[in-house]
Amino acid sequence: LKIENITGPVTVEIYNLEGELVHSQTAVTPGEVVWDLTTKRGFLVGSGKYLVRITGPNGSVVRTVAVLR
Repeated sequence: LKIENITGPVTVEIYNLEGELVHSQTAVTPGEVVWDLTTKRGFLVGSGKYLVRITGPNGSVVRTVAVLR
C-alpha cells in the first residue's frame, strides 16, 4: 500500500476493525510511505478492511482500505 504526496513529517498507523494497532511507521521527509502489508511483528495481514490514520502537524485523516489475498 503506497501513500503518496506526503508533505512533511507524519505518522501512519494501521488498525484492524477491532481497533487494534496492526502497524505504525513515521515518515520525516516529503515523498511517500509504503506499507508492506505486514504487522508490527512481521506477519502478513489477512484479508479484510483496515483503517489508516495519517497524523501530521496540521491534523489527521482516516481512510479505509481493503486487503484481498
